[in-house]
Amino acid sequence: MAIVQISQIKNRRGVESDLPQLASAELGWSVDTQKLYIGNGTLAEGAPEIGNTRILTTQDLPFANGAVISQGLSDNTTSPLTSCTFASTIPGIIMNYVLTRASNVRVGTFYVTSNVTANVVHYSDDYTETDLTGVYFRANILANNQTRISANLTSTGSAAQIKFSLDSVTF
Repeated sequence: MAIVQISQIKNRRGVESDLPQLASAELGWSVDTQKLYIGNGTLAEGAPEIGNTRILTTQDLPFANGAVISQGLSDNTTSPLTSCTFASTIPGIIMNYVLTRASNVRVGTFYVTSNVTANVVHYSDDYTETDLTGVYFRANILANNQTRISANLTSTGSAAQIKFSLDSVTF
């Protein structure tokens, strides 16, 4: 008969201010801020720097439970095809995405910084694509002091599919 042993693995946990330098690949959970960290390891092990690296969790992604998956874009060049509206308290948004239109694929990161009080928004799109997809992203500030990211198709053709995740950045 086989011997069965059930074991429990424990990770470090406590308040974030008391989080120590974690060992290589050791996990640490901040109970007060709900943040997860992993130890980088030593320079001798090949780590780029000594320290703890934060691992993103759904707590870090306050928009629609962290992600919108397979949001379709239809072929209509006169209005935004999909948009997500974010609270005015978020000065920075990072959207990582994969967009497919026909056989063309575009992978990128869309960066937004905004100051809703001054009605100023800056954005940039860093991407690579297999061929032109005819899609562009933009950001603007709405009348209710919220920042909106929208996508438009610039040419006729097939519909597009986008998968993206969002993260907020506080300055």
